[in-house]
Amino acid sequence: MVGKKEPKPLYRIIFRNVFLVSVLIIVCGLVCAFFILFRYFLDQIGQGRVDLLKQIAYQNNVVHSVTASVTDEMYDEIMRKYEWGVGLEDAILQAMDNGEALFHDYGMRTTIDVILPDSGRRYTTGTEDSEPTAQLISSYWYIALLSEPATSSWNMRFLQFDETESFSMSYARALRDDSGHTYCVLISNSSQKMIYENYNNLIGGNNRIYIVDEHGTIISHSNPSLIGFSLYHMGDGIDLEEQNSYEIQNIKGDTFLISTVYDPDTGWTIVEEMQL
Repeated sequence: MVGKKEPKPLYRIIFRNVFLVSVLIIVCGLVCAFFILFRYFLDQIGQGRVDLLKQIAYQNNVVHSVTASVTDEMYDEIMRKYEWGVGLEDAILQAMDNGEALFHDYGMRTTIDVILPDSGRRYTTGTEDSEPTAQLISSYWYIALLSEPATSSWNMRFLQFDETESFSMSYARALRDDSGHTYCVLISNSSQKMIYENYNNLIGGNNRIYIVDEHGTIISHSNPSLIGFSLYHMGDGIDLEEQNSYEIQNIKGDTFLISTVYDPDTGWTIVEEMQL
Protein backbone atom coordinates (compact mmCIF):
# COMPACT_ATOMS: atom_id res chain seq x y z
CA MET A 1 0.00 0.00 0.00
CA VAL A 2 1.37 3.34 -1.11
CA GLY A 3 1.37 5.89 1.64
CA LYS A 4 0.28 9.51 1.25
CA LYS A 5 2.92 12.14 0.70
CA GLU A 6 3.51 14.11 3.72
CA PRO A 7 2.81 17.82 3.35
CA LYS A 8 5.80 20.13 3.04
CA PRO A 9 6.70 21.88 6.21
CA LEU A 10 5.24 25.35 6.48
CA TYR A 11 8.64 26.98 6.83
CA ARG A 12 9.68 25.62 3.41
CA ILE A 13 6.64 27.12 1.76
CA ILE A 14 7.25 30.41 3.47
CA PHE A 15 10.95 30.34 2.55
CA ARG A 16 10.18 29.59 -1.09
CA ASN A 17 7.63 32.37 -1.35
CA VAL A 18 9.89 34.84 0.39
CA PHE A 19 12.73 33.82 -1.91
CA LEU A 20 10.62 34.27 -5.03
CA VAL A 21 9.35 37.63 -3.84
CA SER A 22 12.91 38.69 -3.04
CA VAL A 23 14.13 37.65 -6.48
CA LEU A 24 11.24 39.49 -8.09
CA ILE A 25 12.01 42.64 -6.07
CA ILE A 26 15.69 42.43 -7.02
CA VAL A 27 14.88 41.92 -10.71
CA CYS A 28 12.42 44.82 -10.67
CA GLY A 29 15.00 46.98 -8.94
CA LEU A 30 17.65 46.10 -11.51
CA VAL A 31 15.26 46.81 -14.38
CA CYS A 32 14.32 50.16 -12.85
CA ALA A 33 17.96 50.98 -12.22
CA PHE A 34 18.81 50.07 -15.82
CA PHE A 35 16.13 52.34 -17.28
CA ILE A 36 17.05 55.18 -14.92
CA LEU A 37 20.70 54.81 -15.89
CA PHE A 38 19.80 54.48 -19.56
CA ARG A 39 17.67 57.61 -19.39
CA TYR A 40 20.46 59.47 -17.61
CA PHE A 41 23.02 58.60 -20.29
CA LEU A 42 20.48 59.37 -23.02
CA ASP A 43 19.84 62.80 -21.49
CA GLN A 44 23.58 63.42 -21.32
CA ILE A 45 24.04 62.43 -24.98
CA GLY A 46 20.95 64.38 -26.10
CA GLN A 47 21.97 67.56 -24.30
CA GLY A 48 25.49 67.18 -25.68
CA ARG A 49 24.16 66.95 -29.23
CA VAL A 50 21.92 70.00 -28.70
CA ASP A 51 24.91 72.00 -27.43
CA LEU A 52 26.87 70.90 -30.50
CA LEU A 53 24.08 72.00 -32.83
CA LYS A 54 24.02 75.37 -31.07
CA GLN A 55 27.66 75.83 -32.08
CA ILE A 56 26.74 75.03 -35.70
CA ALA A 57 23.85 77.50 -35.46
CA TYR A 58 26.26 80.16 -34.24
CA GLN A 59 28.67 79.52 -37.13
CA ASN A 60 25.82 79.63 -39.64
CA ASN A 61 24.58 82.83 -38.03
CA VAL A 62 27.97 84.39 -38.70
CA VAL A 63 27.71 83.49 -42.41
CA HIS A 64 24.13 84.76 -42.47
CA SER A 65 24.96 88.02 -40.66
CA VAL A 66 28.10 88.81 -42.66
CA THR A 67 26.30 88.18 -45.96
CA ALA A 68 23.48 90.52 -44.96
CA SER A 69 25.66 93.24 -43.45
CA VAL A 70 28.11 93.43 -46.39
CA THR A 71 25.21 93.48 -48.85
CA ASP A 72 23.51 96.22 -46.85
CA GLU A 73 26.74 98.23 -46.89
CA MET A 74 26.93 97.91 -50.68
CA TYR A 75 23.27 98.94 -50.90
CA ASP A 76 23.92 102.06 -48.79
CA GLU A 77 27.03 102.93 -50.82
CA ILE A 78 25.18 102.71 -54.15
CA MET A 79 22.27 104.75 -52.83
CA ARG A 80 24.56 107.39 -51.33
CA LYS A 81 26.76 107.81 -54.40
CA TYR A 82 23.78 107.76 -56.75
CA GLU A 83 22.15 110.57 -54.75
CA TRP A 84 25.42 112.50 -54.93
CA GLY A 85 25.24 112.41 -58.71
CA VAL A 86 27.68 109.56 -59.38
CA GLY A 87 26.60 107.50 -62.38
CA LEU A 88 24.68 104.35 -61.48
CA GLU A 89 27.13 102.05 -63.25
CA ASP A 90 30.15 103.64 -61.51
CA ALA A 91 28.38 103.48 -58.13
CA ILE A 92 27.59 99.80 -58.68
CA LEU A 93 31.11 98.84 -59.75
CA GLN A 94 32.72 100.71 -56.84
CA ALA A 95 30.35 99.12 -54.32
CA MET A 96 30.95 95.65 -55.78
CA ASP A 97 34.73 96.08 -55.51
CA ASN A 98 34.41 97.14 -51.86
CA GLY A 99 31.94 94.34 -51.11
CA GLU A 100 34.15 91.70 -52.71
CA ALA A 101 37.10 92.91 -50.62
CA LEU A 102 35.02 92.71 -47.43
CA PHE A 103 33.86 89.16 -48.18
CA HIS A 104 37.48 88.22 -48.85
CA ASP A 105 38.55 89.71 -45.51
CA TYR A 106 35.95 87.55 -43.76
CA GLY A 107 37.25 84.48 -45.59
CA MET A 108 33.93 83.92 -47.34
CA ARG A 109 33.52 82.51 -50.85
CA THR A 110 30.70 84.84 -51.84
CA THR A 111 29.88 86.13 -55.31
CA ILE A 112 27.97 89.32 -56.08
CA ASP A 113 25.40 89.94 -58.80
CA VAL A 114 23.75 93.24 -59.67
CA ILE A 115 20.82 93.30 -62.11
CA LEU A 116 19.31 96.36 -63.79
CA PRO A 117 15.71 95.27 -64.44
CA ASP A 118 14.99 97.93 -67.07
CA SER A 119 17.78 96.81 -69.38
CA GLY A 120 18.38 93.29 -68.10
CA ARG A 121 22.06 94.15 -67.74
CA ARG A 122 24.04 92.17 -65.22
CA TYR A 123 27.23 92.90 -63.31
CA THR A 124 28.84 89.94 -61.51
CA THR A 125 31.98 88.94 -59.65
CA GLY A 126 31.31 85.38 -60.79
CA THR A 127 30.92 84.14 -64.33
CA GLU A 128 28.02 83.89 -66.74
CA ASP A 129 28.56 80.11 -66.66
CA SER A 130 27.79 79.98 -62.93
CA GLU A 131 24.17 80.88 -63.66
CA PRO A 132 22.85 82.23 -66.96
CA THR A 133 21.32 85.68 -66.65
CA ALA A 134 18.12 84.48 -68.32
CA GLN A 135 17.74 81.80 -65.65
CA LEU A 136 18.34 84.28 -62.84
CA ILE A 137 15.83 86.93 -63.96
CA SER A 138 13.17 84.32 -64.71
CA SER A 139 13.41 82.68 -61.28
CA TYR A 140 10.38 82.90 -59.02
CA TRP A 141 12.12 84.65 -56.11
CA TYR A 142 13.55 87.36 -58.39
CA ILE A 143 10.18 88.09 -59.99
CA ALA A 144 8.53 88.08 -56.54
CA LEU A 145 11.09 90.58 -55.21
CA LEU A 146 10.33 92.97 -58.06
CA SER A 147 6.56 92.72 -57.60
CA GLU A 148 6.31 92.75 -53.80
CA PRO A 149 6.72 95.73 -51.44
CA ALA A 150 9.56 93.98 -49.57
CA THR A 151 13.00 95.34 -50.41
CA SER A 152 15.00 92.28 -49.33
CA SER A 153 14.72 88.50 -49.28
CA TRP A 154 16.66 85.31 -48.57
CA ASN A 155 16.54 82.61 -51.22
CA MET A 156 18.11 79.29 -52.11
CA ARG A 157 19.53 79.38 -55.62
CA PHE A 158 20.22 76.38 -57.81
CA LEU A 159 22.93 77.85 -60.00
CA GLN A 160 23.42 74.58 -61.87
CA PHE A 161 20.81 71.87 -61.30
CA ASP A 162 23.30 69.06 -62.01
CA GLU A 163 26.01 70.53 -59.75
CA THR A 164 25.11 70.13 -56.07
CA GLU A 165 28.11 72.19 -54.97
CA SER A 166 26.76 75.17 -56.91
CA PHE A 167 23.74 75.59 -54.58
CA SER A 168 23.90 78.85 -52.67
CA MET A 169 22.02 80.89 -50.11
CA SER A 170 21.42 84.31 -51.59
CA TYR A 171 20.50 87.60 -49.98
CA ALA A 172 18.94 90.11 -52.34
CA ARG A 173 18.08 93.79 -51.96
CA ALA A 174 16.06 95.90 -54.36
CA LEU A 175 16.97 99.57 -54.80
CA ARG A 176 13.86 101.59 -55.52
CA ASP A 177 13.14 105.25 -56.14
CA ASP A 178 10.47 107.29 -54.37
CA SER A 179 7.79 106.06 -56.77
CA GLY A 180 8.58 102.43 -55.96
CA HIS A 181 10.27 101.69 -59.29
CA THR A 182 13.13 99.15 -58.96
CA TYR A 183 16.21 100.29 -60.81
CA CYS A 184 18.73 97.87 -59.30
CA VAL A 185 18.75 94.45 -57.59
CA LEU A 186 21.80 93.57 -55.50
CA ILE A 187 22.45 89.87 -54.75
CA SER A 188 25.12 88.20 -52.61
CA ASN A 189 25.52 84.43 -52.98
CA SER A 190 27.05 82.38 -50.16
CA SER A 191 27.96 78.88 -51.27
CA GLN A 192 26.02 76.04 -49.64
CA LYS A 193 29.34 74.22 -49.47
CA MET A 194 30.65 76.89 -47.11
CA ILE A 195 27.67 76.32 -44.79
CA TYR A 196 28.10 72.55 -45.11
CA GLU A 197 31.73 72.77 -44.02
CA ASN A 198 30.55 74.16 -40.66
CA TYR A 199 29.31 70.71 -39.69
CA ASN A 200 31.02 68.33 -42.12
CA ASN A 201 33.60 67.20 -39.55
CA LEU A 202 30.79 66.28 -37.12
CA ILE A 203 29.17 63.74 -39.43
CA GLY A 204 29.81 60.11 -38.48
CA GLY A 205 28.76 56.81 -39.97
CA ASN A 206 25.52 56.66 -37.98
CA ASN A 207 24.26 60.22 -38.10
CA ARG A 208 23.24 62.92 -40.54
CA ILE A 209 22.93 66.68 -40.10
CA TYR A 210 20.91 69.09 -42.16
CA ILE A 211 19.50 72.63 -42.04
CA VAL A 212 15.88 73.56 -42.72
CA ASP A 213 14.63 77.07 -43.41
CA GLU A 214 11.46 78.64 -41.98
CA HIS A 215 9.40 77.10 -44.80
CA GLY A 216 10.53 73.55 -44.05
CA THR A 217 12.84 73.41 -47.09
CA ILE A 218 16.20 71.68 -46.70
CA ILE A 219 18.86 74.27 -47.55
CA SER A 220 21.90 72.22 -46.52
CA HIS A 221 22.34 68.48 -46.00
CA SER A 222 25.12 65.97 -45.53
CA ASN A 223 23.52 64.30 -48.58
CA PRO A 224 23.52 67.14 -51.16
CA SER A 225 20.94 65.37 -53.35
CA LEU A 226 18.27 66.16 -50.71
CA ILE A 227 18.81 69.93 -50.84
CA GLY A 228 15.67 71.69 -51.95
CA PHE A 229 13.28 69.01 -50.73
CA SER A 230 10.52 69.90 -48.30
CA LEU A 231 10.91 68.17 -44.96
CA TYR A 232 7.13 67.89 -44.65
CA HIS A 233 6.97 65.82 -47.83
CA MET A 234 9.71 63.36 -46.84
CA GLY A 235 7.79 61.60 -44.07
CA ASP A 236 10.49 62.04 -41.43
CA GLY A 237 8.05 63.44 -38.88
CA ILE A 238 10.47 66.01 -37.51
CA ASP A 239 8.68 68.61 -35.42
CA LEU A 240 10.34 71.96 -36.16
CA GLU A 241 8.30 73.61 -33.44
CA GLU A 242 10.27 71.64 -30.83
CA GLN A 243 13.12 74.07 -30.32
CA ASN A 244 16.44 73.11 -28.74
CA SER A 245 15.26 69.61 -27.85
CA TYR A 246 15.90 65.92 -28.48
CA GLU A 247 13.75 62.81 -28.65
CA ILE A 248 13.80 59.18 -29.76
CA GLN A 249 11.96 58.34 -32.96
CA ASN A 250 11.49 55.27 -35.09
CA ILE A 251 12.20 56.07 -38.74
CA LYS A 252 11.74 53.33 -41.33
CA GLY A 253 12.40 50.59 -38.80
CA ASP A 254 15.49 52.16 -37.19
CA THR A 255 15.71 54.01 -33.89
CA PHE A 256 17.16 57.52 -33.97
CA LEU A 257 17.97 60.22 -31.48
CA ILE A 258 16.60 63.38 -33.12
CA SER A 259 18.11 66.66 -31.92
CA THR A 260 16.93 70.08 -33.14
CA VAL A 261 18.10 73.63 -32.54
CA TYR A 262 16.27 76.70 -33.85
CA ASP A 263 18.08 79.94 -34.54
CA PRO A 264 15.64 82.88 -34.36
CA ASP A 265 18.14 85.22 -36.03
CA THR A 266 18.30 83.22 -39.27
CA GLY A 267 14.98 81.38 -39.00
CA TRP A 268 16.88 78.14 -39.66
CA THR A 269 16.57 74.86 -37.76
CA ILE A 270 19.58 72.54 -37.48
CA VAL A 271 18.58 68.87 -37.23
CA GLU A 272 20.69 65.83 -36.38
CA GLU A 273 19.49 62.25 -36.76
CA MET A 274 21.76 59.87 -34.83
CA GLN A 275 21.07 56.18 -35.17
CA LEU A 276 20.98 54.39 -31.83
